[in-house]
Amino acid sequence: YTASSAPLFDCDDPTISRMYQHPPFLRAYWRAVQDAVDGPLNPAICNLVMDAKYAALLTNRVAWCDNSPLTAPNALKTWFSQRRTALQTQLANAAAPFEVTGTAVSGNVATLTGRAPINVHTILFNGVARPITWTSVNNWTAEVPLLPGSNTIEVAGVDAGGRPILDATAQATAVFTGSIADP
Repeated sequence: YTASSAPLFDCDDPTISRMYQHPPFLRAYWRAVQDAVDGPLNPAICNLVMDAKYAALLTNRVAWCDNSPLTAPNALKTWFSQRRTALQTQLANAAAPFEVTGTAVSGNVATLTGRAPINVHTILFNGVARPITWTSVNNWTAEVPLLPGSNTIEVAGVDAGGRPILDATAQATAVFTGSIADP
């Protein structure tokens, strides 16, 4: 494979292949790929580091084991650039908007469904994190308790650091026509 064509999910190990089919793991994997694209593979970062290391080696007169001179890291820079471009293309295929796609009420519980981009780590419902079931890389479902009457549910996505994500907000309305059970 070349840097631009090496697949992300090509594996002969059945355990790893099963992990690739588990949406929460797959989301974490995609987030790690995004972090690599934004960080170590970004030319503004990696090229500076490679150039500084190369310059330090030259300054200290370091050579290969056979005493041949060192060569500039241009081939490595090209590989990083090509791989970053390939990963960006694959990330675009995993993109999704943040949205609530459905609301179903059963008793005093609303089951919300929706979609979220991979950078959403946690979803807050009226400011409270609730357990999420990821049914695919982007699709989720969650249960939210309701009070009697009409309930407005503010839904927001946050990143792994708990920071709100721009454009990761939505709103849902659910009506509970019963009364709260006596404890």
